[in-house]
Amino acid sequence: MNRDVLVLVEHVQGQVSEISYVLLAAARGLAAGSGGDVVGVLLGSDAASLAVGLAADRVLYVDHPALAEFTSEAYTAVLAGLVGDQTPRAVLFGDTSIGADVAGGLSARLDLPVVSSCKTLRADAGAATYTAQICGGKIMVEGPLPEPTALVLMIPGAYAAEEGHA
Repeated sequence: MNRDVLVLVEHVQGQVSEISYVLLAAARGLAAGSGGDVVGVLLGSDAASLAVGLAADRVLYVDHPALAEFTSEAYTAVLAGLVGDQTPRAVLFGDTSIGADVAGGLSARLDLPVVSSCKTLRADAGAATYTAQICGGKIMVEGPLPEPTALVLMIPGAYAAEEGHA
């Protein structure tokens, strides 16, 4: 099984969203503990320059006119191909309207579990766990990250965005 952690890099109007840097920081610990790489996934059109400064071991950039602006259908189609081919350990999304839309569609298309409202991720000796909030953040729950591939919606707060910058 592939131990890599994919991170969907969100961007709007030529700027990488701060949540993307938070995701890269979260992915670093999970990938290190599970023996994989952090792989940024950047979808767009003429947006390759946005890959500069991402704290990822590598960045997969898909350039296509249909990806110039966010559409759930296009993003889901591209990610379904990547995730289906690579079977990463996890795919991280921001718990944003874009992230939730794409993660939900990808879950339905590939029959993969989604962990939502995730605050932290960690892996020790290959065993990955998550901490998520429920009841509006009043209760924290912990559990094993579903295998082989989990889709994870991360909330900001536990990781500093600066840690996601190269």
